[in-house]
Amino acid sequence: MSKAQHSATSAKGTAGAAGPSLGDLLKAARRRTGMTQGQLADLSSVSIRTIRDLELDLTLNPRRETLRLLLDGLRLTGTRRAELEQAATGARTQVELADQLTPPPAALGPIIGREREVEALARQIASGGRRLIRVVGIAGVGKSRLIQEVAHRTYAAGLMPVVWAGTWGSVTGRHRGQVSERLDALLRGEPELDNLAAAFGTGDTLLALPGGGLDTRAEAALRRLVELCPGLRVLHESREHGRCGADTDYPVFPLDVTAADGTGHEPPAAPSLRLLLARADHLGPAARRDPAMLRSLAEVCRRLDGIPAAVEAAADWLLLYEPAELLGIAVHQPFRLVTPPSRPATDLRAALEAGLDALRPAEADVLCRLAAMRPPWTLADATARTGLTEDSTATAVHLLVSRGMVRPVRPAAGGTPRFAVLDLVRRIQDERCRRGTHRCLPSAAPGAAGDPLHRLASL
Repeated sequence: MSKAQHSATSAKGTAGAAGPSLGDLLKAARRRTGMTQGQLADLSSVSIRTIRDLELDLTLNPRRETLRLLLDGLRLTGTRRAELEQAATGARTQVELADQLTPPPAALGPIIGREREVEALARQIASGGRRLIRVVGIAGVGKSRLIQEVAHRTYAAGLMPVVWAGTWGSVTGRHRGQVSERLDALLRGEPELDNLAAAFGTGDTLLALPGGGLDTRAEAALRRLVELCPGLRVLHESREHGRCGADTDYPVFPLDVTAADGTGHEPPAAPSLRLLLARADHLGPAARRDPAMLRSLAEVCRRLDGIPAAVEAAADWLLLYEPAELLGIAVHQPFRLVTPPSRPATDLRAALEAGLDALRPAEADVLCRLAAMRPPWTLADATARTGLTEDSTATAVHLLVSRGMVRPVRPAAGGTPRFAVLDLVRRIQDERCRRGTHRCLPSAAPGAAGDPLHRLASL
């Protein structure tokens, strides 16, 4: 039992010995008036379920507004009203919801290449600067792993309680049934927010929701819950941007790779290569110092765009192939490597194809033209290539970055931002071109009146 759990349990025991609980007092006050729970619900506008949970002491830290409505409905004044208010105030300090739940799981190994993102998110959580954060990125980029790292560090540092819902509302711990049911309802977009807001209270708490995507109703309910609970922070994930407001998005991109021309990170400094080497446990010290081997593996990482799930899968294939052989596969059949041997297949290809299919024709045509450029390129390069205005080019590139089709390429200190179309996206485009199923628009001279790219100016 943690120190926080021990303190909470001791506080509850002391309160029980000193007098009746909030639930006992509320039930007695209702019975004195002769009202049923349903009649009190009608008078107070508080749900029957909330009243039931309060009377059963399942909710130990009710919202002040909920308590006021109930006391007004019971027409309590004077000493009896003050007694109930005091009991509610004591209940808020007796038992913290998160202290009854198991902590977020510790990772099996260190997180690699995400140190900057972990620090940035941890600062936001600690300061409360952004209390609703959606970690956004393509499949396999490591969103759930990043949320797990931030949640566990927050818990281990004792900054605040952490409620870990492993898959949507599947909370673990002694009160898992009650909490899971309420979170499940919220994530279906059918919440009883009074109950959840009462459970979380007003103190600092982190709710971590790794895995899955929320629909519009669930995201709206989650935002409302954060508004009701001034100390609540929420970390969740999505593959899409902007449905609940761009202010909530924290984009996560693939790990940095060594550039094709040898510029940028040098092996083994590139984070993507460090990840691959960390997962390839069977490679001995001599192999890890071999420059030729490191160059081959760095190029494998580049061909897989530094996407963590793909890089980890490639490490599994090193049990069967030498680095030079692995590079040959990465050049000619990269999607073969993103499916690890003897483990469940990733949906990376399906996710990228779905992203391409979702593009409008004008957007797809911009992507075609950008894919034909030598990476990395600047916005000025892209503007010259597409014939669009600078503002329209920036809009198009931003959209493609947010969809995961284009990645930022980290410049040298003070350098101009650069970008590249994902190699795996280019591979899919090439395959579609050969099959005659590519969705590019008919070519027109860049900037000409008939150029369909001009439609992007209105996006």
